Amino acid sequence: MDLRVLEYFLAVVESGNVSKAAQKLHLTQPTLTRQLQQLEEIYGTRLFIRGSRQITLTNSGIILKRRAKEMLDLQDKTAAEIRKSEYDISGEITIGCGESSGNKFLPVVLKEFSKRYPKIKYNIYTAGSNQNKEKINEGLIDVAIVLEPIDKDYYQYLELPYLDKWCLVMKKDDLLKEYETIENHVVSNLVFGIANRLEVKETFKNWLGKEINAQTILNYDINSNLALLVESGLCYGISIDGVFKSNAYPNLTYRLLEPEIVSQSCLIWKKGVVTNQALEKFIVCAKELISSNQ
Repeated sequence: MDLRVLEYFLAVVESGNVSKAAQKLHLTQPTLTRQLQQLEEIYGTRLFIRGSRQITLTNSGIILKRRAKEMLDLQDKTAAEIRKSEYDISGEITIGCGESSGNKFLPVVLKEFSKRYPKIKYNIYTAGSNQNKEKINEGLIDVAIVLEPIDKDYYQYLELPYLDKWCLVMKKDDLLKEYETIENHVVSNLVFGIANRLEVKETFKNWLGKEINAQTILNYDINSNLALLVESGLCYGISIDGVFKSNAYPNLTYRLLEPEIVSQSCLIWKKGVVTNQALEKFIVCAKELISSNQ
């Protein structure tokens, strides 16, 4: 499929109707309509609901809108990398990060790396560990800071000198704040939100000593969403202390789990794949900084 068709599709989405998009793209309206029909034939589904003056995306159209942007971004990134001379250490590194203490490594490594290679630029995206891994698999980001465990069959990784302890997040006036730490019997009847990662749920189930499905009211990816719902009184939160140590959530507090659960942050990239010279140098720099702190 010609990626220009995706550009046409996004132009129609942005314009709200085919006529305006055709003018913007310098195409005739019938030509653009045929391109959109061919796109629907390729995917075997309707992408638009066509009104008298406005078009509306179907669920399939909404999915394609998101993926089309990612594919075109990937095309631009690939073209930019190919144009760069392999002897000119420049270009871009795209980094994914979450909300763990491991993010503290980011300014450390970028400050040192920028001294060595001042031509290199950075793109930073914030998402959950699963989303960052998916974007690495898709080639949309180069490296990411995520919490263990790491699938060694798919990723190479460096362990970062940052640890996060698991905690129970609650409203600041909650009665459980009187506890110094939280043991499993305290939360045995609570409802809570937990990170949408299978390994996280399995670890917490083992700590709690029973199945957690009945008590899990929320599966989240980003802690800011969890914080809003904990603050509303909907549930408690299972998270990490590195997120809630700051003043970002003044109406919430937390208590560490006992016995404690500790997660380490890691820098990961796709196994066997170093897509550009800048990334290769970045990994070397990260290894040197970690070794110097040991």
